[in-house]
Formats: sequence, C-alpha cells, structure tokens
Amino acid sequence: MKPLTLCPQCKYSLKGLPANHNCPECGFEYDAETAAWHRQPSRFWTSFGILLTLFFGGLFLNGAVNKARSAGSLDMLDIIVVLIPVFMLCILIRKFSASLTIATTPRGLWIKKGRRHVTCVPWDQVQKVFWSVASRKCELKIASKVRMNLISSIFEDQADFEEFKAQVETRKQVAEEKSCSES
Repeated sequence: MKPLTLCPQCKYSLKGLPANHNCPECGFEYDAETAAWHRQPSRFWTSFGILLTLFFGGLFLNGAVNKARSAGSLDMLDIIVVLIPVFMLCILIRKFSASLTIATTPRGLWIKKGRRHVTCVPWDQVQKVFWSVASRKCELKIASKVRMNLISSIFEDQADFEEFKAQVETRKQVAEEKSCSES
C-alpha cells in the first residue's frame, strides 16, 4: 500500500496531520487506509510533442510567409490555416502527456487526469477491477461501463495492480457494510 504523504489533489504535505482528516489546503478527504498511485507524463513524449509542434508550426508559418511574399499580403485565412494545426497538436500533446493520479478514498475511487479533471466514483458504482490477460492492461468496470486502459499506465506491474485491487475490494466491502448498517 502507498500511504499518503502528499495530498493527491494539491500536493500539500500531509505529514504530521491526523489519519482521518481533510487536506487543509484543498479539502481532499482521506483516512488511514487511503492510498494513492501516481503516474507522471513521460518527459520523452512531452519533449517529442513540443518539438513536433514547433517543427510543424514552423513549416506552416514558413508556407504562410512565402505565400504573403508572393501575394503581397497575409490575410486572416492564412493566419487561421497556420494556427489550426499548431493548436490541434497542442491539444494532442496535452492529452497524451497528462499526469494521472488514482486514490482509494473513504467515499469512492478518486481519479485525477491532468491538472483539473477530477472524478470520484462512489464505491457502490465500482463493479469490478480486473487485469485483462489478453491486453495485459488493467480494466475498470463502473456501473456497466468498462473503462479500458484508464488506469493501466499507473501500475508498474501486475503485483502493483493486485495491491490496488485488494485495496478497492476492501473499500467496497466496508462501504457495503456501512450502507447495510445504516438502512
């Protein structure tokens, strides 16, 4: 298990704080059993994407400048034609180089992609977490939807995944017992 030392949401240090608490910086709820797994984007792919964007941006800009020289002016359509591919490459780079954090909280499975996209799936909606032998990837089934490869890249190997799976099953069982005792 990977105990929390930093808040998964804002990276505030949780050292010295009580086991059952909220992050004083952002309010993230955690307890002694909360565990988090984190994947940083690959520096290689991020750097490659930036270089690719600069290369294609330069090509498109060069084409627009050459057209402006031959035509005598550069109109708004030329600028848009240059900016659209560069903008699309920036979006792709951001999507594929986003960090990913997953945590097992008292309320549910907490997933953060990139800087802002946070999802908390309540434990009663998490149906199954399993390792697909065929694809060698982790799969997450949430309320009749299978989210393939959503969290696979976080786990270094199948043993790391098994640790996560055991944590999820324990949390689900505790949540079910809690809901049964309340009704």
